[in-house]
Amino acid sequence: MMKNIDLSSLILNNELEWMESIGCKIKKCSNNIFISHPYNNSIDFNFVAVYSNDFLPSSKCYRISNKTNSQLTKIEILKNYIPEYCFDINFIFNGTKSSNEDFRFSELNYEHWKQECEIKRKKLFNAHYYFIWHKNLKIGKFSTIEDDEIIGIYDYEINPIFRRKGLGSKFLKSYCSVQNKLIFIQTWSENLSAIKCYKKAGFATYEILYRYVSYN
Repeated sequence: MMKNIDLSSLILNNELEWMESIGCKIKKCSNNIFISHPYNNSIDFNFVAVYSNDFLPSSKCYRISNKTNSQLTKIEILKNYIPEYCFDINFIFNGTKSSNEDFRFSELNYEHWKQECEIKRKKLFNAHYYFIWHKNLKIGKFSTIEDDEIIGIYDYEINPIFRRKGLGSKFLKSYCSVQNKLIFIQTWSENLSAIKCYKKAGFATYEILYRYVSYN
């Protein structure tokens, strides 16, 4: 069984690759990682991922994993920050594998996959873009970042007219059943429909990512 910090690192590195593909700037300093986006000022894409107690109050937002040192949340600096009520959850697939021939996924290039309003992404050799098919109907889309040991699923979306039919969880289970690597997917704590879908597909909560924000 892989140690928590090793798996957490695999997930984080995969997530950073995806963030870089959508335009985020990544700067690694000591044990902390600075993430920023030049056009999107949301704290989802502008924060410091904290992995040591050696940091200065130079960011509006700090993100801390529950898999790291629990003493981090007691650092004096964070007393001036407010914990966000909403947090991110990383899920790892650990369900029983069972492929379903009613589902398939087809890969295509980013230009044919993206929405019209989306800004062009940076090309990465391990970024892949897919449509989801149920029988002969295109029902959704997703992307992946595929590393040597782990696959991260991103942009997972079932088209509105096909939701609430159990298709999202059934496809995820089928997709994960034909992969030979660890698979993770992330959402936020208030996205209850996504959480229900992922758990039904065979994913289990692995990691909680808390944000501490300064509103000064």
